[in-house]
Amino acid sequence: MPNENGKRTVAVICGSSSDFPQILPGLALLRAAHVRGEIELLQIEACSTHRNPDELREKLVEYTEKEVDAVVACAGRLAALFGDADSLLRNSKVMRNSHTRVIAVPLKNKSEQSSQAAYLSAVEVPNSQLIFQEGFFHNPEKAFEYAINGPLLSVELKEQKPPESFTGQMASRLGRRKYPPLASYDKIIDRLEKGGLIHMYTGKTRETFINPKFKDLLFILATDRISIYDIVLNAKIRDKGGILTAMTVFWLTKIFKHVPNHLVAYGEGILEYLPAEMLELLSSDELLYLQQNMLVVEKTDVLKVEAIVRDKLTGSGLSDYQETGIVCGIRLPKGMVDGSQLPKLIFTPSTKADYGLHDQNISFEEAVKILGKEDAEFIRDTAIKLFRRAKKYLLKLGIVLADTKFEFGRNKEGKIILIDEVLTPDSSRFWEEVAMLEAMELGKTPPSLDKQPIRNEGKIAGIKTDNPEWVPPVELCEGASETYHRMFKIAAKKELKIFQQKEMGIQMAA
Repeated sequence: MPNENGKRTVAVICGSSSDFPQILPGLALLRAAHVRGEIELLQIEACSTHRNPDELREKLVEYTEKEVDAVVACAGRLAALFGDADSLLRNSKVMRNSHTRVIAVPLKNKSEQSSQAAYLSAVEVPNSQLIFQEGFFHNPEKAFEYAINGPLLSVELKEQKPPESFTGQMASRLGRRKYPPLASYDKIIDRLEKGGLIHMYTGKTRETFINPKFKDLLFILATDRISIYDIVLNAKIRDKGGILTAMTVFWLTKIFKHVPNHLVAYGEGILEYLPAEMLELLSSDELLYLQQNMLVVEKTDVLKVEAIVRDKLTGSGLSDYQETGIVCGIRLPKGMVDGSQLPKLIFTPSTKADYGLHDQNISFEEAVKILGKEDAEFIRDTAIKLFRRAKKYLLKLGIVLADTKFEFGRNKEGKIILIDEVLTPDSSRFWEEVAMLEAMELGKTPPSLDKQPIRNEGKIAGIKTDNPEWVPPVELCEGASETYHRMFKIAAKKELKIFQQKEMGIQMAA
């Protein structure tokens, strides 16, 4: 929109004069257009909104008064310049400027993350006065060309949502991940928060809490939720949380008792770590539930690589093999099928993805890039050693350990230790040896002692495509519960309740 002289008025603002070398070609374009009489070019400003927001506000008031058409805003590390300029123009009671458009130029610099932050700042603002094209990121000169010739239509100013105030607990409740009703543990979370724990995180299976009195500990509550294909179902598996908890206790205190790990307290032992007001608030049944489902663990910095060890070819490893003949960078012999014995134990790491994203199988070399050579070799060697010990133990019980996932974290002393659940039906594939041999003779996938029947039915029902809210029949859920119980009894050589009483010190009601 030209001014009264028929010229477009353009201003340039940078986070620092150190940005000038990167925008020099663009400045040359503006200067040439100014000489040709095509635009009116205002003074080039270096203004650090990061360090002095009042300075930016004064400049934008000046641009508003002069009815500047376009402000070319250039920033790298100080990416707040984009959002701040846009917000001040739209929302300031002094300006309420719907005329001036901000052309965002994210500058690439030594930190690619900073450049990405600049990019996001430019494109994520609602009702924005920002003008951004991806080409600006790769070639800043295009943004300066746009300032000279591109369309600059005014935006419609909308009333902005007023600020809201919340208590910490209210904000936490609003921030929780929302699951279907049967998978929701909001009532239990609220109850534990009332008793003095603070809720930190909701996972697909577990809820994590802290007790302010013990800053170096986490309180992990295993639920009866079930997820398949990264979708949490509107269903529960009876006693699943208690089984996952007891099974981890079994492996860490019996088979791997000399392996450094994060376990601090379990069963009756957790009571001394709970807030005193909680012991008075909760009923005996609620306290029993916590003893059965909660672990107190050491807080660590979780390593961003999952340590997967495979002895049989199946699952995602089989899928990769069928496509390429390679699993996580390891080439395998031809002619292998589902359930085939691998030539040797293989370490097949994967990325530890955020919720809603899929873990990705990676090569050992890629794991080294993420963790460093020493740490990658340590978790590989430790995971294989643990697998061998578990495999030997289970084989005597008629159980084949096809594969499993271990996780590791670095504690406050800087030592890498074993964390998370260990050798549970959720983290492992357990096959009964006889059933495995029978299935392979028929060319079928060996049946595993976990939630696989639910996964199979969900796939048939189209949960990954056209039926994401599929709910498993009650009999399938009960069958899964019986399978989890059975696997626990085989591994621990005790029924769940007997183990909880004798090994976890939990006093059951008569």
